[in-house]
Amino acid sequence: MGTNDPSPGPNKDWPLAFQTAMLQAWKSSSTPHARRFRCVLLSGRFVVQDQNASLWFLSETRKLKGRYEIAALSFAAQHKDTWATYIPKPGGVITPNVASSWWARSILSTLAGSWGIKSDELAAFVTELIAAEVEEEEEGMISNERLLARGRALLMEKQKKTS
Repeated sequence: MGTNDPSPGPNKDWPLAFQTAMLQAWKSSSTPHARRFRCVLLSGRFVVQDQNASLWFLSETRKLKGRYEIAALSFAAQHKDTWATYIPKPGGVITPNVASSWWARSILSTLAGSWGIKSDELAAFVTELIAAEVEEEEEGMISNERLLARGRALLMEKQKKTS
C-alpha cells in the first residue's frame, strides 16, 4: 500500500487503520496464537523520519512515509505483547528483466550492498521473516545490507537443497 505522491491516505492513514483493525481481529480470534502478529512494512532506503531533513527529491512523500514508519513503530511498542513490526528498507530493487541487461548488471555490482538488491533476494528475506517459526531478534528497521546478506544466504541454501 502506498504511492509516490504525498497522499496521506494510502501512505499513512490507511496502513495505520489496517494495523488497528488487524490487531483487533488478532486479539479477538478464538484460535490461540503461538507468536505475535508480524507486520512487515516494505519501505525504502530513501524514506526519512527526520522531518527537518533537507531533501532534493520527493521531499514531502519521503517525509510522510517516514512519519508512517514512526507511527508504525510506536504502535508496535504500545502492543509489544501481540504485535511485531519489521520495516525492510531496500535500495533499488532489481527485477529479473532488468538484471538481464549488461548495463543493469554493472550498476547492480556497483550499487550492491547499500543501494541495490535483486527482487528474489528481497523476496527470500521477507518470506522467511513472515514464515519463520522463531521470533526475529531485531524488530524495526532492516537495512539493505542485512536484506541482501540474508536473502543471498537463503537462496544459496535453497540451491544446495535442490542440487
